[in-house]
Amino acid sequence: MKNTSYVLNFFFALALLMPMSANALAYLPNPTEVYDGYIPAAIMYDEFYSYNLWLLDELANNGPVDLEGSESFTANAGVGGQDIVLYTQAGGTSNLGIGPDGTMNFEDPVNTNTGVSDGPKLDGYWGQNDQNNDGTPDDVNGPATVGQVLDYLHAYNPDNDTPVFLFDVNQTNIHWLWAAGQVKLLDDVTGTLVESWSFDIIPDGNYNPVPTDPMPYATYYDPSGSQDEDGNDVDTGSYVYVPGELEITGASGTSYDVDYNGSGFSDYALYSPTMDLSLYDPNDLFVVEFHFDGLNNGGEEFFLTGYTVPGDVPPEPIPEPSSLILLGGGLLGLGAYLRRRK
Repeated sequence: MKNTSYVLNFFFALALLMPMSANALAYLPNPTEVYDGYIPAAIMYDEFYSYNLWLLDELANNGPVDLEGSESFTANAGVGGQDIVLYTQAGGTSNLGIGPDGTMNFEDPVNTNTGVSDGPKLDGYWGQNDQNNDGTPDDVNGPATVGQVLDYLHAYNPDNDTPVFLFDVNQTNIHWLWAAGQVKLLDDVTGTLVESWSFDIIPDGNYNPVPTDPMPYATYYDPSGSQDEDGNDVDTGSYVYVPGELEITGASGTSYDVDYNGSGFSDYALYSPTMDLSLYDPNDLFVVEFHFDGLNNGGEEFFLTGYTVPGDVPPEPIPEPSSLILLGGGLLGLGAYLRRRK
């Protein structure tokens, strides 16, 4: 009886361990795919593709999108998880002891409680150990290097050299906000710019500055502009409009309706197809500068993830070493033998 218990415990542990590295991953579809007639998998803003993850889940539930390796595109983000938290409004959050084995350490997230952000605006600089960019190093466990980020990505998929960013929208009452920013690599000695990738509405390959003052809450939006509650025009600069709800009908007549305000899950995924970090010096600093504006008290968060992988990265197979398979087969035989002996 005791030996049988050992056998069962071994297989329970084996079932937990073997699929961990692959089944937890979500592989984004090719960003150029079009579903149900004219619904794009992603939209490009300057140098980044943006995926609406709730819309992908809706499309997956109706057939055309393959949820390869994941039960949902929206399920893999959150403070206290294995993602690197870049921006948050949750106090006391750090990036110590993260990653698949809980041993990786990164710079603390930019946090509204630190005074870097104020009012309806969440922004700052993550990765350079100077989150308000005033030239004075902070005590936030930074900086972050290209090599560290690559090690983190490779821990989930050794073939993936391109980070994916997740954004959790938590607006209440109003249903949109604005975002813009860039990721840049800096020489670790001189601080000079090595490379950058921009996310804004101006498709010129350069990050274009956004309004310096927080924008007032907008109560109206259309492609021609936005207005506040008093009917005054709101200057959104180069910000990307980020809706918190979406209603769209495909060519088939199927309606896809999603509302993800306050969802607590990842709502959008961003990645730049040219951000191959393996091409750069691993000692370069990896710096994220993003701005989120028009916020209320919802508590938006922004992450760098190893769980979600760009669609052009080959899936990592579930490891099934022959020694484990043979050992498993042997123990199965042992279990049958013990039952016969009883």
